[in-house]
Amino acid sequence: MLLLALGAVAGLAIGMAMIGPAGTPAGGARGECSRGERRRRPRRHRVSAWGEGERPAPRLNDPTDAVPESTPPSTAALETRVLEVFRNNPLLRERNIDIEADELGRIELTGWVEDAEEITHALTLVRGVPAVRGVTHGLVVRPGR
Repeated sequence: MLLLALGAVAGLAIGMAMIGPAGTPAGGARGECSRGERRRRPRRHRVSAWGEGERPAPRLNDPTDAVPESTPPSTAALETRVLEVFRNNPLLRERNIDIEADELGRIELTGWVEDAEEITHALTLVRGVPAVRGVTHGLVVRPGR
């Protein structure tokens, strides 16, 4: 125990000697600035990632020239999203429902279901899919099929 305590005290003494009087490693510049004065950080040299003759594209000044932040998904991608929602739903995965999307993000559902509540459920699920702008349906109720 005595050796352990002696080792701890020796480690503390060595650490304090390394920090120095200013409280920074090797007595650094911490105490050299007066209060209210800001230290200047050394400038870092930037390395250009552009080769000879290459320059970055100019900044856009007019916001109408900018590309929209999110472009709408293609009709096939939107149909796939809706189909995936139907496949993950235990009630609608067994129904014969066709999904069709247009360029504006509108979905049309056609096919058959067993009751009117399934139509409401299907429409609610489709409206929850991101990028869907509207839903129409031609779903027919065929009980017991």
